[in-house]
Order: sequence, then structure tokens, then C-alpha cells
Amino acid sequence: QAQVLRAMEYGDVFVAASELGATATSLLKDAAAYEGPCVLLLAAAAAVSGDSQWTAFSYDPHREDFGASAFVAEGAQVRKEIQGFLARESLLTLVAKKSL
Repeated sequence: QAQVLRAMEYGDVFVAASELGATATSLLKDAAAYEGPCVLLLAAAAAVSGDSQWTAFSYDPHREDFGASAFVAEGAQVRKEIQGFLARESLLTLVAKKSL
């Protein structure tokens, strides 16, 4: 999932990681409707079931236009690497806004 996180650094990229199934179908529709680049990581449920290193999520930068968070986790558990990435992004956004 670390490679997928790097795509979020570009800012205007739809990024998602999910298990195959109904949620993946919904994410594929969202990605197809997104105007811009998309990166999806889809895994078989058997491969990631119970894996503490897996976090299903979607990242849609257009959500921020409506005051919502671009990042949405599918569950309550979010990997430490992802939490660190999001904290860093929040800090960089604050610094950028203060500079303007």
C-alpha cells in the first residue's frame, strides 16, 4: 500500500485500496467518473482478511471542495504509515495556507 500512498502526494489523483467485491465495484465507478488520474489497489478478500497491514480506503481530493476530508477509511483501523502520511499532509497544507 505504500506505493499507492505516493500517488496521493500528487494532489489531484483519486486513490483507493479495497477488497474485491461490492465496495470495489463502487470504487471502480467512482474512479471512472473522476476527472483526472486514478490509482486503485484491489486485493482478494482472502489475501487481506485479518491482515493488520491492510487498510481499505479511498482518497478523493474533490471531497475537499465540499468541506469534507479527501481521505476516508473503510474501517476503524488505519495503518500507522497511513496515519503518518495524513498527518504530514495536514501539516504541509497548514504551512502552505499560512504562506499565502
